[in-house]
Amino acid sequence: MVECEKKTVYSVDTSYVVSFNKLEANHTRFSEAMRKQSMTMEIEGVGKADLKHLQKIADEERNQAFELKMKSTTYINAVLKRVVDDVALQLRSMIENFVTGEMVTEIVNTIISRDDIDYLFQTSPSMNADREKIENNIALLLETKKHIIKVMDSIPYY
Repeated sequence: MVECEKKTVYSVDTSYVVSFNKLEANHTRFSEAMRKQSMTMEIEGVGKADLKHLQKIADEERNQAFELKMKSTTYINAVLKRVVDDVALQLRSMIENFVTGEMVTEIVNTIISRDDIDYLFQTSPSMNADREKIENNIALLLETKKHIIKVMDSIPYY
């Protein structure tokens, strides 16, 4: 999974771009807070940021640090989402393998472990009664057919 993450370009993912742009929108507020020499700043999605240690750093470096923090925060959120998705897919795969593999094996072993397998091919009493009715109806239809043929043959103009 780590190799896949190294090859993934998150900047083409729309959710990554939207999330980064949302965090980057705080850049103006950050610059303003630094000009006012504020000690802290609330950033949506990040939380309360301590600014006092940044007062002595040059503007360009502070801006780069802010952008790096926003990119890394967005990247971490994207990776965490991928990790959760991966865990869910692995769990689903394990359950499917269990159901299709181990449970089928267990069912087959249970069936085969019985002394005789003929019970699988035995029909229930109700099915035997239905089969007997159908056989009687077929015999009656065949007998009726013979009588109809005799009657039809006896009609002269047919």
